Amino acid sequence: MRRNPGLQSRLEEAMKESWSEARDLAIAETDLPDEQFPEICPFDLEQVMDENFWPTNHTEEDNEI
Repeated sequence: MRRNPGLQSRLEEAMKESWSEARDLAIAETDLPDEQFPEICPFDLEQVMDENFWPTNHTEEDNEI
């Protein structure tokens, strides 16, 4: 990305398209309602590209034992 910053917009577009396709596939394979899957990816490109990023639940209390 540093050597070719023009790729940033292409990666963002590819991520949007991939999210939409993955969402449709998840809906078809799980038979869960469409509303269970966000229409827009909840993560930005920087998070997706960060190999140390791991999404957490919205409510941390649910993870406590």
